[in-house]
Amino acid sequence: MSVLQDKRRSKRMLLGQDGNALVNLVAINVILFAILKFLFLVYKVTELNMDAYYRSIFNWFILPADISTLATRPWVVLTYMFTHESVFQLIGNMLWLWVFGFILQDMMGNRKLTPIYLYGGLTGMFFYVLSYHIFPQLQPSLPFAAFWGANASVMAVAVATTTLTPDYRIFPMINVTLPSSRLNAFPPAA
Repeated sequence: MSVLQDKRRSKRMLLGQDGNALVNLVAINVILFAILKFLFLVYKVTELNMDAYYRSIFNWFILPADISTLATRPWVVLTYMFTHESVFQLIGNMLWLWVFGFILQDMMGNRKLTPIYLYGGLTGMFFYVLSYHIFPQLQPSLPFAAFWGANASVMAVAVATTTLTPDYRIFPMINVTLPSSRLNAFPPAA
């Protein structure tokens, strides 16, 4: 084993260790989901109008496509990327975040994960809002369009992981791997 591999192994983050960015991101997503679902159940059990829940609670956490509405709620730039409505959306996003975040954290260190997550969410927000103002087909639904979920953030983590470590083997004990990016697609000329 080389000195570089020894050094990398000694710097690994343990799951229960303080300051683990991956655990913190998953915890924030799950806690916010639990709080919103608890409030949803309160509205459901007390037989309040469910439109009131979406209008007075859920809409204050999601990203509107309309810039004038976004200007009145600047905090949604961050909260939308931690807000999930469906259990399946949460599980899917957290599974992807866990797999690719673990690899990225293992290869690049603990301090790179959170900025990539946040920058990916901000980039997704920018392109979402921009697309509703550029494409005329989307203009009629502009006042009602909204975006939520960690999809853009998790995709940024996945793209960063696969870009930085293209030859990473998820199952190293299995001999079958995908073709390496270093292989030449064309045979050498004779």
